[in-house]
Amino acid sequence: GSRIFVAKWNVGGKSPPCYLNLEDWFHTSPRVDIYVLGFQEIVPLNAGNALGAEDNAPARKWLALIRKTLNNIPGTSGSGSFFLGHKHGA
Repeated sequence: GSRIFVAKWNVGGKSPPCYLNLEDWFHTSPRVDIYVLGFQEIVPLNAGNALGAEDNAPARKWLALIRKTLNNIPGTSGSGSFFLGHKHGA
């Protein structure tokens, strides 16, 4: 069967700090097959973003960090697929 890692994190609309290392968070034993990550407030909460004129810079930075981290996990080929979606509203 497949092993699944599921986690969520409220990042408060902030970009990841340059010193942040997600490897300890993603490290599991035994190795997992699928990662499901939920990020709350991945874009800044402001009127412009609520109306659709989004500032996606934080989301792009989080995605880049996640890709880098997952590609560096021992036993992975770096050939996985990634999907980043977000939903506005309550």
